[in-house]
Amino acid sequence: MNSPLRLSLTPPGPVDLPRVLGTGFGLGEPSTRREGEAFWRATRVTTGPVTIRAQLQQEQIAIELWGAGRDEAVERLEGWLGFFDQPQALVPKDDVVARAQKRHPGLRLSRGFDIFEVLLPTILGQRVTGREA
Repeated sequence: MNSPLRLSLTPPGPVDLPRVLGTGFGLGEPSTRREGEAFWRATRVTTGPVTIRAQLQQEQIAIELWGAGRDEAVERLEGWLGFFDQPQALVPKDDVVARAQKRHPGLRLSRGFDIFEVLLPTILGQRVTGREA
């Protein structure tokens, strides 16, 4: 499986890939990288490891996948890219939230591939000793 599986997805609305797919766990987080306008993600699904490259090209998101888990990962791509988020459902009751919503129309909440890989860095990032607090 040296050659990638290539596909193109049409987002349901504006998608700000840097905000949706940004590393989020800090500069040293090894499973996600940004290379120019492309985002790389290494993860593991039940059928094996997968490497994903996503890049916005005009109105489409070009995707390339490598690895044993690539077919399973294809089924989860829309969630990872935030396609199931419904930004119009957010009715801000606070001016700060309303301004942020207008400034970032392509911000969507994405779904992780695995709960462990989402929770572990989040929990570790929140670990603060009493002295540091």
